[in-house]
Amino acid sequence: QDIFRRCEAPKLYEPVELENFRLYYLQNLLNSLSSRRITRNMEVRTSSETISEMLELVLHEIEQRITAENLPREFRSEISDNGQHIRLFTSDNAPLTDDQFLTVVCIVLLKHSSCRRIVLPVSSSEKLKEMVENNGGQAIVCGTSQREFMNAVMEQGEQLQWKLCFDGIWAAITLLDYLNVHEVSFDTMINKIPVYCKKECEVECPDNQKAQVISQLYDRFRTNRTDLTHGLKIYQNNGWVLMVPDRYRHYIKIITEGVNMEAAEEISALFKKEIKKSLQNPRE
Repeated sequence: QDIFRRCEAPKLYEPVELENFRLYYLQNLLNSLSSRRITRNMEVRTSSETISEMLELVLHEIEQRITAENLPREFRSEISDNGQHIRLFTSDNAPLTDDQFLTVVCIVLLKHSSCRRIVLPVSSSEKLKEMVENNGGQAIVCGTSQREFMNAVMEQGEQLQWKLCFDGIWAAITLLDYLNVHEVSFDTMINKIPVYCKKECEVECPDNQKAQVISQLYDRFRTNRTDLTHGLKIYQNNGWVLMVPDRYRHYIKIITEGVNMEAAEEISALFKKEIKKSLQNPRE
């Protein structure tokens, strides 16, 4: 179904062997740290032996900067087997949502680096975009899929955002460095994040009607401010709705944000009805 494409022969290259890559990686990571002494601690978990070995090496070096015993744990993190993804938990083991994690990334980028062009999916909260802009940053909007997000980050050339989002070891160590340099606890950092009033749901829709439904909704709400970065985003007085046709299933995903959860649910219910109305009355 053309979902996956084979790579063309001219784009295939010979493998490049990198000697001492692990040492080079760890040296770069340690050189990126600003903390000269560690007064805050963390807990890192992984089920990968390779990731565990690399963590032991870098944490052994960081331990040399610890100035006290029995430091309190600021946060817990879990790194995936391939090292690309990290999940963060507060000191009382409450997991961060995707929006909260992205906010943490933005805070570290804006206050702990020179990065000012920050890539955000179009489904990100307006509050997060405002926070980026109010702190001297520029929000670069991209699609909602991981592929589109990764491509946008690469195009902007901001290596630190790439590392924070797709390198679990680098993200954990950089976050610890941020907390120590700025002398702030992780829980305090999280408590200052705005409450995001968002809701997600799906509406069943045949593939051959998805484009028509989106087109009809665009026409019906053309007087509203809209965004066509990915799917159709329509702004309302009390929030916004993003409708994205699922690429592989017979559904349209509806993401809404409101000034409160009641508003988000109202917008979600409204556009569920609008999509079903468009399905019942297809354009000739």
